[in-house]
Amino acid sequence: MIATAESSDPGHAKGIDKSILTLARRYRNREHLRYVAQQACLICGRKPADLHHLGFTQPRALGRKVSDEFAVPLCRGHHRAVHRSRDERAWWRQAGIDLIKVARRLWRQTRGMG
Repeated sequence: MIATAESSDPGHAKGIDKSILTLARRYRNREHLRYVAQQACLICGRKPADLHHLGFTQPRALGRKVSDEFAVPLCRGHHRAVHRSRDERAWWRQAGIDLIKVARRLWRQTRGMG
């Protein structure tokens, strides 16, 4: 349901109340990405790792990856496998990994918070 702005002027068209919309910020941080790439694959432990941005964590935006805070390490084979899967969330559920927790931990580590 989309909230609309009320108007006392009957001739004035109702519109979207933009004050309630939230913007999904997409942070970029090269040092963080380098750090994540140095970690072992979350599935098999191989190094080096590719960076995988968790596509389901933020709304799609034309030509933009999700924020770097949602990057996790995967070896090349597992990275390809997750991209080939039709349902990324199901693929990760099957792997039994709490990705949001992992991504947040990695982000805090590079931000000096943990």
